[in-house]
Amino acid sequence: MSPAEADAMLDTLRADPLAWLRGAIADPAPELAATATRWLAHQPASTLRAMGRSVVATTGDAGYLNALAQVFERHPVYLTAGERSRDGWHVPDWALARSAGIEIIGGGGHLMTTEQPDAFRASIERCLT
Repeated sequence: MSPAEADAMLDTLRADPLAWLRGAIADPAPELAATATRWLAHQPASTLRAMGRSVVATTGDAGYLNALAQVFERHPVYLTAGERSRDGWHVPDWALARSAGIEIIGGGGHLMTTEQPDAFRASIERCLT
């Protein structure tokens, strides 16, 4: 994505922050518009482009899955997802099998910490106890 395309995309998102949230939250409460506006105000196009490049470079690296497997071997790894975003996971079967636990936040999507903060907090507490 070019800098101009990233700027145009951000302009569109900033024009209707609730529409942006609907991509991750089924029915965002109107009061979340202020939160989304604040988030988008602090996201320059250069950051979005850098994040995209980083994700592609990291997950596309030939050694990525091996490095990830080493993390699972050395540490307990808990997987947490929102109910609506779980189907979009691209998690290897071995990671699901080796995980210390899998938590699905009911009614949550990609922004489960915003949608279901109490359920997310309870999920993290279960992982830590």
